[in-house]
Amino acid sequence: MPKPQYNDRKEALSGMALEKILYDASERLSSQILSGISPEREMSFKIDVWELENLLLPALNATVNEIRIFDEMKAEDFSFELKRRRNTLAHDLVNLLIECMRDAYRDDVVVDHIATKVVSIRFLKRVGNIFAVKREFTNMVHDVLWHLLWK
Repeated sequence: MPKPQYNDRKEALSGMALEKILYDASERLSSQILSGISPEREMSFKIDVWELENLLLPALNATVNEIRIFDEMKAEDFSFELKRRRNTLAHDLVNLLIECMRDAYRDDVVVDHIATKVVSIRFLKRVGNIFAVKREFTNMVHDVLWHLLWK
């Protein structure tokens, strides 16, 4: 049985580093998106997708730069996919957030699309801890980023 090559070990380490970068990026992105959401304090809030796009852009660019340290080609591919999906990525993330909230709170969440890129989310009754929604949403953001990186 042949011994593993150094390159295999290096690739495994860089794969783990890329996974950590994606996980950290998903934490940052989900925290930024969820920063204004607190159903314990407010019963309704609005999400402006255009504003969200501008808010997420620096975090995504930082992620590209972190990936570039380990794999230049993956960073270029990831950057290309981000540019290609720039107009829809924030909207897709908002839709994932809405899906998470509907899964957690069922009929207690009402979603209205006020304008093309403005979404209003209203809670019909006070809801408890939103920690499970945050965790699930972070996992969904991670899946989106992973898909963009390994496409």
